[in-house]
Amino acid sequence: MIELIEDIFNRPFGILLIISGLVFLFIVVLFRLNDIENKIAEVTGITIGGILILSGAIIHLWPATTGEPDISVIEQPSEVLPESPPFQPESQEETAEPEKKVYLRYTLITEFELVWNDKESGMKQKVAFYQPLPPVGYKIFGHYAQNDYGRPKGRVIAVKPVSEMGDEGILAYPMRYERIWQDSDVDGAIWRPVPPLGYRCLGDVATTGRSKPGRKEVVCVKASLVTAGQIGELIWDNRGKDALYDVRVYSVLPKEASEGTALNLFQGYGRQWYRKPGADSLPVLKKGSLKGGG
Repeated sequence: MIELIEDIFNRPFGILLIISGLVFLFIVVLFRLNDIENKIAEVTGITIGGILILSGAIIHLWPATTGEPDISVIEQPSEVLPESPPFQPESQEETAEPEKKVYLRYTLITEFELVWNDKESGMKQKVAFYQPLPPVGYKIFGHYAQNDYGRPKGRVIAVKPVSEMGDEGILAYPMRYERIWQDSDVDGAIWRPVPPLGYRCLGDVATTGRSKPGRKEVVCVKASLVTAGQIGELIWDNRGKDALYDVRVYSVLPKEASEGTALNLFQGYGRQWYRKPGADSLPVLKKGSLKGGG
């Protein structure tokens, strides 16, 4: 019963008894202050209040034991057995688990489909967004952006997972997309894929109008296969057309060239959604995680 009350009131039961006793004494004081003559009520209140205060003090100062054994009185065995020699494996090579070799097989894409461009905007700067067209079995990490209306000059990496240990789940589809920016004339929009837990997404996606990308438009990759990136070349800046719909589009480069691989993707930063370039949102693939051909 005491444990139940302590769980309900989240305080020691002894303190509750003390407080209850003080309440009874306070009632007696109120009788005196208001000149109420009732000897029986006064004696009863003082008696009950005193008993409650005394009981609460005893419970609070001398709590019941928890029933745990007192290790100070456990007797030691009279005989000490000889220690066994530590186990040593016959060979380190025999006990070590084989290392998992997980990587991505890649191919370079030169075929693209135009998503939209800003020809009708009248802006001085130009941009065109393209969807890379991977071969069967390969996936892309994002779309490609170029600061003119000519044929795409870049090449984008498409990948498929390879694991010598049969590991699955190297790649995963995004959980959803967050809209980074949309054109004031509703010609196009830029979206950022949101990865599942333990994965990272590497590039943004463009769409026409306000349509959201398909969930399988791009893939995310296990976080263990990425390293920090940084913003690269400014591809497009439409600031000045409409302050509410400002956007800047950058390429993404590895923060350390010796550790990461540039993928020829882009990330956009729109004022309306308060997106700012930052290393945490700019991952790239680790070097050594890619294997060509096949």
